[in-house]
Parts: sequence; C-alpha cells; structure tokens
Amino acid sequence: MRFSRRTLGALARVIEKSHNHSDLDALAYEFGVEVATIGGNKLSRSVALVKAVETLSVEQGSDAPVVDLVQKIFGVVELHHSGGDEISELQHGLKLDGFEYTGGVLLPSTPEPAALAPESSTFEAELDSQGLNVSRTHYTQACENIVAGHFESANGQVRSYLENFFILTCEKATGTRFSDASAALQHLRDKGIIEASEWNTFRGFWDTCQSNGPHHGLSSSEEAMYRLHIATAIGRYVLKRT
Repeated sequence: MRFSRRTLGALARVIEKSHNHSDLDALAYEFGVEVATIGGNKLSRSVALVKAVETLSVEQGSDAPVVDLVQKIFGVVELHHSGGDEISELQHGLKLDGFEYTGGVLLPSTPEPAALAPESSTFEAELDSQGLNVSRTHYTQACENIVAGHFESANGQVRSYLENFFILTCEKATGTRFSDASAALQHLRDKGIIEASEWNTFRGFWDTCQSNGPHHGLSSSEEAMYRLHIATAIGRYVLKRT
C-alpha cells in the first residue's frame, strides 16, 4: 500500500465533512462495504468506510480501490465546494505518498520507490531500532507538519532531526560525541565511515538547512518536500554505513 495512515485519516475527515449519512450509505454500497459502515456518527462511519476500502486494496494487491475512492471524493468536493480545510491536509498527505490529483485523476507524482510515506515509515522504524528517539521525534514532526501545510515548521524540524542524527550516529559509530553536526560529519569522514564526496554532499545539504529553511514566507510545499526527501535518503544511507 502506497497510502499512509496520515493520508487515509485525512481522507476520512474529508468524507465526513462532504457527505451526509445518506451519501455515506450510497458510497459504502457502491464499494460493497456497507456492512462495515453500519451505525455511529459520520466520522466513525467515514473511518470505517476508508478502512474497508483499504482492506479491499490489500486483498486485491492493488491501490485501485483507494484510488477510486480518492478520485470520487475529490469529484464531490469540486462539485459542491465542500470538504473544508481538511482537503488541504489530504492533498499534502497524497503528495507525501507520491500522488497528485489533477484533471480529475489521481496520478503518481514520483516513481514508486521514491514515494516518501512508505520510506518515512521504514526510516522511523529504523530510527526507533537504533534508539535515536529525539531524531525520530523531530523527523516525524517534519512529516506531520508537511501534511498540515506548515512548511516552515517542517523545514525547522528537518534541521533539528539532522543535527541530532549526525551527532548521535557519530557517537555510536566512533565513540566520540561532538556538540555540533558539522564536527560530527567531519569526524565520520576522518574515520572513513563516509567518503569525502559523501561528506561534501551531506555538508552542503546541512548548510542549506541553516539558512532560509524555517523562516516564515520562504518555504513552499515543493521546497519542504525536497528537503524531507533528501534528509530521509541521507539518514537511511548513513545508518547503513554506521
């Protein structure tokens, strides 16, 4: 499944905002999941609907049922101007998963291996397994801020994640702790854990995180996604080397 729980939760909230109970009955019947959505308030029924359609996708080994549901919901929102602020959260979540809704169709915005949400979940688990709890917290908050549309905050959390990550991975790999990320990176290079060209790339990206990242009005969705993609790739690579 290429759709994260963050995105599916946002989808349920959009459905709750844009559909009444009769609409939910018809939607559940259309997807053949009406039994799963019996009873409860609109939000609980919307969550049950999304979960049931997600199960269909898993059973079929295809994203098609979820894609169909997302496209249908966007069509309803466009027609009736419904969905509220939750629609922006859904759009950002889809982008994080590697999808964009355009021209009435949900299309992959990146090749499947580069879709970020599955990569994020794997990386979060890897950070947990290494005991990098502070790095993990900042990284997760960066993901959540992108979904919420808080791009300056997302960039700030990427910076905090990287700073803690470089310092602690250096300490784990070499036994030496530094007070700043640049020194930790230099030490990883000096010890031959990362190569000179890799150090230069990582140092360059770290330098960009010091400048315009977290400042109000200077961060866009595209920039925040770029930074999170690069930060994820760097983190996973360094963990493999250390």
